[in-house]
Amino acid sequence: ACINAGLNIEVASGSADRYYTRMMTAIDHNKIHGGEARVRELLKPLFYTRMRLGEFDPPQGNPYAQLDQSVVVTPANQQLAVEAAMKSFVLLKNNGVLPLQHHHYGNVALVGPFGDDTDNLYGDYSPNTSDKYKSNVMDAVKSLATNVHYAGGCSDPGCGHYDADQVTHQLNNVDIIFVARGTGQAVEREGRDKNHYGLPGKQKDLLQDVLDHSGGTPVIVLLFT
Repeated sequence: ACINAGLNIEVASGSADRYYTRMMTAIDHNKIHGGEARVRELLKPLFYTRMRLGEFDPPQGNPYAQLDQSVVVTPANQQLAVEAAMKSFVLLKNNGVLPLQHHHYGNVALVGPFGDDTDNLYGDYSPNTSDKYKSNVMDAVKSLATNVHYAGGCSDPGCGHYDADQVTHQLNNVDIIFVARGTGQAVEREGRDKNHYGLPGKQKDLLQDVLDHSGGTPVIVLLFT
């Protein structure tokens, strides 16, 4: 069915018999539209790309095999990564709070399980990144404020245990409130799917408590999924 729909690559693991031998069986039983000729056509762009990358060349003759961190982690590439991350954010709603009216604030509240979390900001199949290149929401908020009033509210992204008092206590006398919530690989990744579209645990309660106790202070919700 996948081949008939146009799929030309499978990121498979385990025995090749599970995929490739069965593909030949499907061809023999005329279950693939176009038969072997169609499979060969679907293979062409895959192997063409692999050849361009030098995967079939001796390592010493492949320039890509010589790349190291000094080539990959350059200031230009780091700035490109920052730009790509910024452009990946989607603004779901704005009632005039954004863009921020000031470059610096006196007191800012940051609440939510993703406020001071670094590892769970990265999605499934993200690369292993050195700690010196990582930053999180707390790092960004610190650059905006003299004082940051922080409370995670939950011990982990699953937010099974939620301390409402810890969160609401940080909302007094602040200029702006950031709520950082989401899922992360601890909650969902390949082989670990949620059975609903909502956020996990008590994260919805956390947001509602912030809205109920904000006292009219602007609230910005950051969602990491």
